[in-house]
Amino acid sequence: MGNPGAFKRSLIFSALSYLGFETYQVISRTAVVHATAKVLGVEEVLAQADYLYESGETEKLYQLLTQYKDSEDAELLWRLARVSRDVAQLSRTSEAERKLLVYEALEYAKRALEKNEASFAAHKWYAICISDVGDYEGIKAKIANAYVIKEHFETRKLVAGRIMAGFAGEQPLAGPPVRKPQRAPRRSGPRHWLPCTYSRV
Repeated sequence: MGNPGAFKRSLIFSALSYLGFETYQVISRTAVVHATAKVLGVEEVLAQADYLYESGETEKLYQLLTQYKDSEDAELLWRLARVSRDVAQLSRTSEAERKLLVYEALEYAKRALEKNEASFAAHKWYAICISDVGDYEGIKAKIANAYVIKEHFETRKLVAGRIMAGFAGEQPLAGPPVRKPQRAPRRSGPRHWLPCTYSRV
């Protein structure tokens, strides 16, 4: 093996280089997120959050949005619920952290609904978070939550339908909720078929 002193120095140098690089990465990630978050308004933060989400940068997105966990903006809150759930789903998240993040996501989604009941995304993520919480609360709670989940997904569809109707000019966004159309009752009794004749040419 040659010179043991040189081997030790190269080993120490390698370890320090690696630790220095990892420290640099951690500091640069948090510095970028903190610097941009303080300068931006809500619309800019939403745009950056959507970009990070589409880029798959879950941890950076979580760092960005947790700075706004006391926000009163429903759009920020449902995105925070979504990313909290996403971080909980990561394989490197421990079981204790996962449980904490799932309950945290539910709280954010609940607050988003309180701030804007007409947000279809808030209804969607509230329903998904309730389902996740059911995994920790047992079968009875999961069954009881199934009705709440169904209600929120139906509400989400109605809100989305109302928004689309508003874009099409069919119905204004304000007013009573859009109701599902009622089906016409089926006729009972024989169906009358017209005979069909085929002619050979």
